[in-house]
Amino acid sequence: MVWTPWPQSLMFHKDFKKHCEAADAVREALPGMYDEVMSVLDLLFRWSTLRIAEANTQVLVKVLDMLKEVMAAMEAADHRLSEYEAKLILPVLVEKAGHNQDKIKADHRELMRRAALIYPPVKVAAFVKDGLDSKNNKTRVACAEELGAMIDRSGQSIYRASLAVASAPGKSGGPPPESMLAGLARQVAERDNALRSAALASLEVVYAFEGE
Repeated sequence: MVWTPWPQSLMFHKDFKKHCEAADAVREALPGMYDEVMSVLDLLFRWSTLRIAEANTQVLVKVLDMLKEVMAAMEAADHRLSEYEAKLILPVLVEKAGHNQDKIKADHRELMRRAALIYPPVKVAAFVKDGLDSKNNKTRVACAEELGAMIDRSGQSIYRASLAVASAPGKSGGPPPESMLAGLARQVAERDNALRSAALASLEVVYAFEGE
């Protein structure tokens, strides 16, 4: 079966309302044309990254809703994200997680959680950890909060993987990457109360697992 019409003309139309129609077209196609949608998943993620980065609120809401349904359909089909696909979509979901609107911020957090159902949680957490270095303070808060939630859901493996990497020699003789716990501890020294509180709350989750 061929997906006709493929909504390419809508996706790259100059009118943003057509972008909303494109996202709706993908959602409508999913139940009966799942395989066809999956065959262009990388292109769909690339397009979604563009639309999320543009930050048009109407389009953003539609695209995030579309991504939630795509990930839900993948979970139902026991379909896993490839490393390549994860690298296409997770960085922008993390970087834009500090949105000013609570609903959109919650949608980003939900997509991070959904991603961990179709991609190893430890690997999702590595992307979220990178968000601690964002220039957007609200993104850093959201990522600090989400790391605590991920540790609470998935346990010690979430942060112990980064500890192992941080203890290994760095590439090309350079310093090893910062561990997740070190990244969270670094946020505690920041001036912003929300950021400090989020980091401390996540470290408290770690303490609950590790004890004294």
